[in-house]
Amino acid sequence: YESRANVYYMILKEFDKAIADYTYIINSPNIRENYMQHYDFDMMSDWAWYINLEQRLAALYNRRGNVYFDKGDEANAIADYKRAIKLSPKNMWIGRKLRDRRYLIE
Repeated sequence: YESRANVYYMILKEFDKAIADYTYIINSPNIRENYMQHYDFDMMSDWAWYINLEQRLAALYNRRGNVYFDKGDEANAIADYKRAIKLSPKNMWIGRKLRDRRYLIE
């Protein structure tokens, strides 16, 4: 779903389909288990990723926020950026589409 959402967003510019796929991933009750099927946990980097699932979710919220922003839906973009910041407060990539990040600070 994530790869397909990336294609919908970055290549095809089908924003609604990208949002639907990102939303499906974010709301999946078994997100941790679903991602485990695709990684080799004999590798330390994959374990580190698994342990930091909150960082992965932050990236998904940020990406969905970018889609909303490019679609012209600033309110939903800001809401997703805020969710991402709560999961990863020191991540400098969150909300970069907004020039003025003061909107993201509550």
